[in-house]
Amino acid sequence: MNFLKRNVHQHTVNEINHLSGTPSPSFWSKWFGGVIVPVCILIYGLRCCISQKAVFFGRHGSHLELSGILAIFMGFAWLSGAFFLHFHYFWSSIKRLCVFADFGKSLSLICLLGTFGYVIWSILI
Repeated sequence: MNFLKRNVHQHTVNEINHLSGTPSPSFWSKWFGGVIVPVCILIYGLRCCISQKAVFFGRHGSHLELSGILAIFMGFAWLSGAFFLHFHYFWSSIKRLCVFADFGKSLSLICLLGTFGYVIWSILI
């Protein structure tokens, strides 16, 4: 009977709990997840904003090339994602900055949802 009562979305719930909580304060999560990966994403986001060209990746290797204002908003979405990762993995592991990590994560997540939502809305319209 436990099989019929299980939550099929438990994996998604576990991922959301991981991103809303505090990560393990290890060297790899702090420097790799909090600095190296966000810097790479930040560089790509800045490139999208400056060149006004971006790629929206889809399923099975498909992609849509964006230009102009949509590319700028897609670049801002990438920048917001980079800041979210930085606040989550780097700021959360430092005692002095841990107090501001939740505010930074919330602000960057709002920006991510707003900019990426605008890109999706513009593509669908």
